Amino acid sequence: MVKVYYNGIDVFSGIAPTPFVGLGDSMVNYRDRFGAIQSITLDGNITGQCETFAAFVSKQDQILSSFSSDFKTLEVHEDGVPVFTAPYIKVESVDFSQSSYIGLVPFSIQLTSMPSGMFTGIYGVTEPKNNTSYTEAEDGTVSVSRSFSAKGFNTNAASNSLANATNYVQSLTGQAFIAPQLITGNTSVLVPRSISENIDRLSSTYGVDIEYIYRKGATSSTLLSYNLSVSYDENVGVYSASIGGSIKGGMGLTMADLRTDFNSFKPNIFNLVLTKFMQMTDGVYLNPSTDNFSIDESASENSISFQYSYSSDPFTVKFNPKFTLAYDYPADIYNLSVAGSLTTKGPQTLRMAILETELSNINLPSLAQDFYTSNTSSTAPLNTLFKSYNIDRDYTAPSINVSTSYDNSPVPPDGFMAFKYTISFVPSTSKYAAIQFLDGGNGAFDMNLAQRGSISIAGTATLATNSNGSSTVRDQALQVLNINATQFGASERVRTTDNIKRDLYSTQDGYTYSFTITDTCDTTIFTL
Repeated sequence: MVKVYYNGIDVFSGIAPTPFVGLGDSMVNYRDRFGAIQSITLDGNITGQCETFAAFVSKQDQILSSFSSDFKTLEVHEDGVPVFTAPYIKVESVDFSQSSYIGLVPFSIQLTSMPSGMFTGIYGVTEPKNNTSYTEAEDGTVSVSRSFSAKGFNTNAASNSLANATNYVQSLTGQAFIAPQLITGNTSVLVPRSISENIDRLSSTYGVDIEYIYRKGATSSTLLSYNLSVSYDENVGVYSASIGGSIKGGMGLTMADLRTDFNSFKPNIFNLVLTKFMQMTDGVYLNPSTDNFSIDESASENSISFQYSYSSDPFTVKFNPKFTLAYDYPADIYNLSVAGSLTTKGPQTLRMAILETELSNINLPSLAQDFYTSNTSSTAPLNTLFKSYNIDRDYTAPSINVSTSYDNSPVPPDGFMAFKYTISFVPSTSKYAAIQFLDGGNGAFDMNLAQRGSISIAGTATLATNSNGSSTVRDQALQVLNINATQFGASERVRTTDNIKRDLYSTQDGYTYSFTITDTCDTTIFTL
């Protein structure tokens, strides 16, 4: 808070906001001595909501009364600390501009400061200038431009005119300036953004221009600027919010300084976006997990730029499966494929771990079963054992792409990934011999000898485990063989072939076994 005191009195308290304070130096001479006096301008407005004409006149009288005496001290305080003091003030004028006396009344007060020990301080320069201007931008930043210059002349036998001008200007550049009301907070955090020096040796003129940029409420000399945007996608019914900006350092600051300030700002990013988002959408939910973000450092520009985006989509992890159903009419088989991509929000280094956890929780057979039941009228149940299963991991995105396929072929026995077989049956036959009768006719003679038949099973089986499952395959094959042997009336069975073979390497579905088991036998059914 900036306040102006004259003769120890807070002149504008309850009357007007703190006015703009303008300073200017001018050279005066008295016989052979030169010195500088300060011209001070206080520009402001008397304000008051619903004030009467008499109330404004009363406030005008208070200002006139406060500046009715000359040669008092003017002080400017910022947050209770004096930042400018001018003694021996001469009140040149107090002017009130023409006004309707509704809302505000402009005023301008012209003062002259007569320094103590007049004409003993500054010597050897003319045309001194000390100007400060302020410009407030729409993004809340304030540009401060300070310009100092003077023209020197020789004060001794040596040529010291330029030195006199330089000494005068440099004596001013380090002085604090009076911040107007539009700059709140501590101006000590300001550091120059640029400094330019102008020297004209022919005319012995020296000048310095200094540029500052200030952001309201700033606590450091870095300059933070950002913009927010909110949009709505009607196709998916999702709001999007983004924030983009930069943090820039002034002269003397390093990238390490900028990183420190940016790391302090990062925890507040989502709350900044959320506050504006809630105002613009009337309380719509915003997911705190970032959809995307980027951070770029530029050492040449001494800046860090950033971009964060969020959405109202409540799902941090997404899996959008696509189903494809086809029917093989000759085989009466439905084929169903399920494919989809897993994506997630959040920090890049954590995404793949999140996706792996979610992948383990997705029940693909259950999703396939639900789709099959809803979209077919087949009485054959879906075989939820994978015909194929493929996972493709993209560590750059990152994402996980999954594709599986199923059909409604017979479900293999428990413990098997697949069990396919063929039953071969050869019935028993009687032995006959050809004969010729005495009358010349031909016939067949039953020799009462039985030629045995056979029954066999051959096929392939797939097990997921890499341990030796030959006995498991044999037991299952014999179980099927025995059922069929009973149906065909096979008896007196004698094992002739028992061959179980396992592939050395596994496929994506498991370890494959091929098997053949054959029994010779007598049969009572289909006997020829």
